[in-house]
Parts: sequence; structure tokens; C-alpha cells
Amino acid sequence: MFIKFLLFSFLCTFVTSHPNSYCSGYCSANTYCAPSSCRRSGSFRCTCNSCPSGKTSPQGAWDASQCISCNKGTYYVNNACKQCPVGKYQPYIGQEECKSCPCGQYSGAGASTCTSCKIGSYSSAGSTTCNMCIAGKYARNTGSCSCTDCPAGTYSTQGSSACIPCKAGTYQPKTGQPNCLQCSVGKYSNPSADTCIPCQEGLYQPVTGQSICSACYPGSFASGTGNYKCSKCPIGSSSSDYGQGGCGACEAGKYATSGSNMCSICSSGKYSTRGAESCVSCSVGKYQDKTGQSGCISCSSGKYTSKPGSTVCIECSNGSFQASTGENKCNLCNVGTYSSVGYSACVMCPIGKYNSEYGSSVCTDCPSGKYSYHMGELNCTNCDVGKYASGNGNTVCTKCPSGKFNDIIGNDKCGICDPGTYSNTGALSCSSCPGGKYQGSSQSSSCMNCPVGKYSLINHPNVVCIVCPGGMYQDKVGSDECIKCEPNYYSNPGSTSCLSCPIGKYSDEGWDKCNDVPTGQPTSSPTSIPSARPTSIPSARPTSIPSAHPTSIPSAHPTSQPSAHPTSQPSAHPTSQPTSSPTELVVNDMLLSSSFEDLIETGGILFYIVGVLMAVSCLFGCCFYCYSKKKKDREEPYEKWMKNYETSQPTNSTHSPLNFQDIYHQRDNLSQPPPPPPPPPPSDYAKSTNAEKMPSTFDNAEDMDVSDMYTNQNTNIEHINNPLHDEM
Repeated sequence: MFIKFLLFSFLCTFVTSHPNSYCSGYCSANTYCAPSSCRRSGSFRCTCNSCPSGKTSPQGAWDASQCISCNKGTYYVNNACKQCPVGKYQPYIGQEECKSCPCGQYSGAGASTCTSCKIGSYSSAGSTTCNMCIAGKYARNTGSCSCTDCPAGTYSTQGSSACIPCKAGTYQPKTGQPNCLQCSVGKYSNPSADTCIPCQEGLYQPVTGQSICSACYPGSFASGTGNYKCSKCPIGSSSSDYGQGGCGACEAGKYATSGSNMCSICSSGKYSTRGAESCVSCSVGKYQDKTGQSGCISCSSGKYTSKPGSTVCIECSNGSFQASTGENKCNLCNVGTYSSVGYSACVMCPIGKYNSEYGSSVCTDCPSGKYSYHMGELNCTNCDVGKYASGNGNTVCTKCPSGKFNDIIGNDKCGICDPGTYSNTGALSCSSCPGGKYQGSSQSSSCMNCPVGKYSLINHPNVVCIVCPGGMYQDKVGSDECIKCEPNYYSNPGSTSCLSCPIGKYSDEGWDKCNDVPTGQPTSSPTSIPSARPTSIPSARPTSIPSAHPTSIPSAHPTSQPSAHPTSQPSAHPTSQPTSSPTELVVNDMLLSSSFEDLIETGGILFYIVGVLMAVSCLFGCCFYCYSKKKKDREEPYEKWMKNYETSQPTNSTHSPLNFQDIYHQRDNLSQPPPPPPPPPPSDYAKSTNAEKMPSTFDNAEDMDVSDMYTNQNTNIEHINNPLHDEM
């Protein structure tokens, strides 16, 4: 055991350390490195020797053991193994030539053995296939080199393994014949006969190929041998005794001419009655396929005969039929039906098919986009809108699935709904997502609700929902509009609720931010409410806004008037003007703090006269200003706030004048606040700030005119209005 292990280890070491193994891949195919010829010269090289005859090797062989012998069925030629050609074989490996198959055998390409020919066939040496024995010869065994002639009295067909004996009434006097011969009239034969035997005296044979001779009926005779007839009996009769006179009437299906020794049988296609001299041909529509018959048979339905004496009926051709028996023609199938050979009735086209022609053998499949629901259709029906039919042979149309539509009759497919639309099954068209819903995908069966903070339009293919703009909100899903924020509330874009303005700020309905309350306005509620509105408006525009609410109201009218007008005016006009001046506000406060009776008692008549004059002057000045500046007839947010403040008349109210409760109740009558006016031109603004200052009442940082208030509000100014609801 130890010695075997040492030998195995030595063999492994030899193989892995074979010096030629370094030259692996150097030699070409069918060569190998000569022993101990591997050398290194830059790369490993060796002397390449050709493989021994009958062997080949792959490219890079480095040892003679890698030369492999050619397989069975192949041979070595031109340094390669090739398949043995057809008709040859090679049962051994490593051979330089193939052997030819012996006779009685054959082979295909690359054969290692030859195959024996089957019985009834033969082959010569080196054959690629076996040949069948010709008619008249046979091969009884497998592997036959030739075929044998059939002996006399027999015959054979092509590829026979044995000869067939001639039937009685036939004979064959020669060998190697493909068929047998019929015996002539007056003769007969037995099976396997090589010659025919003449009829004996008193017998006869008028028909060829018979196995016996017939005896003459009484009333007829026959002399000698090989007779084919007897003396005639009268027509339609025959003798009843052999060799005797006197003839009886022939039975039905037979006939006899004068001097007959027997009654002849009527052939197929004919018939006869008793005592007939001849047979009668079958009329059209009838046939007779047997001999010796007394009548003919009517053709069954689906068949006909058009010629007299027919032995068989003809089947109706494709596209025709015959429902009756004994007819001489077939009828064409009507439209919507078809038939095949021998049909007694036409078949209605199945559902999904149609036929619009007479005499058709097939029905046509309904094309795509059409269908037939009933059998026997002349044509197919177009699919209605909302349905389709793909492929051929449709029995019904399929409703378009949800997310698709079809508005064309006879269509083979449905269209896909675009994003923003949807459809149910069987839709004629796609519907736009209703307000408050959207659909971002195509081929959809429904739309999705817009989330809170968003909305979508009505009667519009909404692909996405629109974010509620600033100043509006929506706290419900599936909404088709956003809700304006109430006064003193604001919201950012996409809000689900509005936020309350901080203390000291205000907003109108639908604002997206809160503005500072003007510093020149009252910060607390007046202690009393005037009983009537003032009858006049100040005649001139004030040049400043009070910095604070007055702490008291005069108890009586002033005793004197200003002696002169202000000595200076602002260098530039503000870009927007308030609708009510601060002076008017002071007067209004005075009016609000005093009753009409108090004013009368304290000389208020003079005050009202002055107020009327001021109002007329102010009206004239405003008209002139509007004409010169072409001011748009639109209130500014501050003017609207002041106007609402001046026109509100709370009763027994303890709320601040800045409370927008009354405005909120009248929100449906208020228009959306317009955008603020643009800032003043740079040149005018420079003049008002650098060249000439305002009066001393503006020295305080808290004092500003109306234009200053608007020009400082330059952040998010475009969001003051809600552009979506300008039409409201």
C-alpha cells in the first residue's frame, strides 16, 4: 500500500513538474512539444512534432499524450478527423480510411456500423440506402443483396417479401411478373394457375377471368371444348334442364336473348323485370351499384345524379345542398349560410361570422370593430360608441374599461383618458374632474379630492390642485374654491385656517397680511356717539396727521380763526390721497362727542356754515385734482378703512372704533382692497426729503403722511389682494 502511494505521488509530481508544460499553448493544432524541447527565450518555446497518424490534438498541446485518436465512424486525413462518407463505416478508432458497406447493408455519414436492408429490399456493396424490390420480384430475408423472381402462377407488387398466388380465373405462365392475366372466354382456372383450362363439352364461359364453366341450359347446346356460348333460347327465356329444349322466363334482374342457355344478370346502373329481353338504365336522380337488380335506388339527400344509368350518386359540392331524395341537381346555399361536400342542408354561419354571397363553403370572421351576435348573419354589426372589439370573429363588443373611452362606432380599441379626466366602463368620452377633485394620471377611473388648503376649478380637467392664495383658506377636502379670511384675519398661501392679526394691526377681508393701524387714528372708543352726521366737509386738505388722539374735546367753538394760511406747502404731492382728512376726523370726533342741541346752544350754527363753505371748497379742489391727475376711481385700503370708520354708527357700543365687527357684517357689500399705489417718483421724493422738510409736526418719528405710510409698505405688496376672486 505504501509503495502504491509513493508511485502515485511520483506521478503527480511528474505531471505538475513536466518541463514541457511551460510551453503550453505554443504548438499549433495536431502538433505537440517534442520531449524535453521546451526552452525559454524571452518566452517559452519548443520543437513541435506532428501527432501520430490517426490522431489529432488541440492547439497548445505540450505532450504526445494529448494527441487523441479519431473516433469510431471517422478517419484521419489531412491532419484532421473526418466523418466516414455515406455507404462506408469505421468500427475502430484512429483509422486512416473507412470501409465500404457489404451488399445487403447501407450506412449514412459518420457511421461506425452498417445497417441491414429490410425484407422486400436489397442493396449492393457501398450503398447509401436500400432499394425496394420491383414488382414481380421479392426478398424474403433482411440483408438481401438482390431480389428473386416470382415463379409462374404468382406475382408481386413493389417491395414485396413474398409472391402472391394468382386468383381463380386468372393465370400467369411467366416468372417475375407484376400481375396475373384473366382467362379468356370459354376457359377457366384454379388458384395459382400458370394456364387456363377450356370449358368441357356442354359447358361454356362467355366471361373472362372465371374460375368455372357454366352448363348450357335446356334449350341451348354446346359442342366441343372451350365453348363460350350455347344455342339460343327465345328472348327473355331459358331452358330449365341441361342440354334440353324449352326455355323459361328470366327472373327480375336478369334478361335473356333468344337461344340463351341462361338468363344474364343486369349490370350495375341498370335493372330489369321478369321476362325482360334487356335491362333498363336507371333514370336521373337514381342509381344502382349492384348487378341483377329489379329496380333503382333514389339518391339520398345531399346527393344527385344528372345522367341515366348511374352506378353511384354524386355528393353536392361545397356551397350547395339537396334536401330531397332522387334529385338531378343541387341548390346553392343562401346568404348567411354555408355547406361542405354532401350536405343535405346549409348551415347557418355561427356567431362571430357572416356570409354575404350565395354558394359559399365557409363563413368569414367578423373583422375587428364589428361583431355578430346571431347565427346566419349576412354582415357584421359595428360596435357602438363606448365599446370595442379587437381581433376577428367577435361575438360581442366589449365595453371600454374605466379610464378609457370610445366615441367612434366600429372601433377596435378605446382611447386613454388624459390626466385631469376620468371615465367609467363603456364611456363615450372622458369627463373632466369636478371642482374640488383632480387626477394627475392618465387612464383613470376616478378623481381624488383636493387636500385641505387647496382647491380645483369647476368644469376643468384638473391635473393638480391649486394652492389657496394668501388671504384665503380651505379647511375641507374636495373643495372647488377657497374662503376669504374675515377682517382682522390673514393667511399665507395654502392655509387651512386664518390667523388673527396681532394687536396694533388690521386687515380687510381676504388680505394675506395685516397692516399697521395708522398712528393718527383713535386708539380707544369715543365716550359718546353723535346723533347725526356732519353736514359739511373740511374745505382744505390737512398738511399733517395728528400724532396722537386728542385727550379732550373743546366744550365750545373757538372764539377766533387763524389769521393767515400756512406759509409753506409740501414740495411734492403724495402719490395717493386719503378720502377723509385728519382735520375732518377731528371735527368728526367733536361732532361725535356733542349732541345737536349742544351745538345749537354754543353757537354751532356758525360752525356749520363754516363747514359747508369748507366742504364746497374741498369738493371743487377734489374735482380739479382728479381732472389734472386722472386719478382712478378706486379707494385705497386706508381710505376704505377710514370711510367705514366714519360711516359706522354703533349704538351704546363700548368697542374701540377699530373693531371691524360692522364691516364684517357688511363684508358681502365690500369690494376687495385694491393694491397700494406705487411709490412717488424719485425726483419728487428727493425734493420732499432733502430739499424741503415738512412742518414741525412731522419731526416726531411717529408722524408720517399718507404717502409715507404706503411707500413704507413695500414687502409682499403684491399679496394684499386676492387675484383669484377679483370678480367677486
